[in-house]
Amino acid sequence: VPRPMSLKRFDALAVWGQVQARWSVAPVRFGLRELDLMAGGMYPGDLVVIGGRTSMGKTAFCGSATLRWIAADLSTAYYTLETMVPGMFLRLIAAKAHVQLHKLRSGSLGPTDSQLADQAAGWLHERPVSICDTATLGTKQAGRILERLMADPAQIVVIDHLQEVLTGAKAESRASALGQFMSSLKDVAMRTGKVMMVVAQCSREVERRANRIPTLADLKESGGIEERADLVLLLHHWQTAGDTQHPPDELAIYVAKNRDGGTGKVAVRFQGVYGLVSDPDPRPLPGWVTE
Repeated sequence: VPRPMSLKRFDALAVWGQVQARWSVAPVRFGLRELDLMAGGMYPGDLVVIGGRTSMGKTAFCGSATLRWIAADLSTAYYTLETMVPGMFLRLIAAKAHVQLHKLRSGSLGPTDSQLADQAAGWLHERPVSICDTATLGTKQAGRILERLMADPAQIVVIDHLQEVLTGAKAESRASALGQFMSSLKDVAMRTGKVMMVVAQCSREVERRANRIPTLADLKESGGIEERADLVLLLHHWQTAGDTQHPPDELAIYVAKNRDGGTGKVAVRFQGVYGLVSDPDPRPLPGWVTE
C-alpha cells in the first residue's frame, strides 16, 4: 500500500512575520497628495504603468516624480528611449528651476533664469540620478535593456517609453512580445527589489470617444501590459484634448488598476511650459534666487 504523501504545513506565522517586516519599509510615493492617498504607495518589486495619448504629460509626470524622489535620496535611473540625455536633462532643469523649457533649449535666458538653471544643474549633479538614452545603451533591443536593468543599482527605474522597445516580433505578435517584456520587467523588479515604472502610449481610440477619457483597453498592445502591472495610471490633459470646460492647467490622473488599493480619478496641476506636474495649489518659486 503506498504511503500517503506528506505535505509541508503552511507556516502562517512566518509569512505574517514577513508582512510585518514590510511595514518598516517606507513606500515610494509620487509626491502628489490625493494620488498617494489613493495609490497607497509603491514598494520594492512593484511594476507601474503610466499611460496616455501623445502630449498628455506622461514625461512631465515622470520627470516631476523623479525630482521628488532624488530630493529624498532615492536613487533613480531614467531610461529615455525617444530623446537624448541632454533633452531629458533640460526637462529636469526646467521643472526644478521653473524656467521655461523653450528658453533652455534656445539659450535665451535672462540673468535670473540663467542663475536658476545653473543652480538646478548643480543640484542635480549632487543628487542620485542617472539618465540613459539609446546612444548609451547602443540598442533598443528588449534583451539588452533587461540586462542593463539587472545591473543598474538604482532603487527606482523609469522607462520612457514602452512602444520604443524593439522585440524583433512581427506586427501580429508584437502585443505578445511586449507582454513577455513586461513579464520580464516584473521579474527583474522582484529579483532586484526595484520599483519599475514604464511609460506607455494609448491608441487613437481615445480620441474617437466623446469624452476622450482613456481606459485600460486603450493601451497600445494592451494585453500583457496591464496584466503584470501592480498599478496603472492613465493621464488626460483636458486642454490638449480640446476641452475648454476645465482649467487649462488641470491634468486628470485615472488610477485604472491598483492591486493594493482603490481606483478612481484625481486632479493635479500641469504646467506645460516647465514640464512640471504638481499638486493643484500654487507652488512657490525656487528659493535660490531672490527677485
